[in-house]
Amino acid sequence: MQQKLLLISLLFTVLLFSQNKNQSIAFKENNGQITDQKGKPNIAVKYLLNSNGLNVQLKKNGFSYDIYEVKKTPIIRSTTAKTLPYLIPEKEI
Repeated sequence: MQQKLLLISLLFTVLLFSQNKNQSIAFKENNGQITDQKGKPNIAVKYLLNSNGLNVQLKKNGFSYDIYEVKKTPIIRSTTAKTLPYLIPEKEI
């Protein structure tokens, strides 16, 4: 009973935090494409769900998740900034 309630809560959380409504949400089986911090295959992860703002990893004896937000900051160029010499195009003679 607890496992069913946990699964329902997990699926509700996935739907709640999904920011892109047009994206289909599905778990993908790990066939070696998921790696750890050292770049080695992470065989502990059985399935992965990637959606905007939420990643869920299903493992044999549990799951882990992370929630994130991508913020886009515009680049503001100063008009008083000095141009570096190597960025100045050379004039053709």
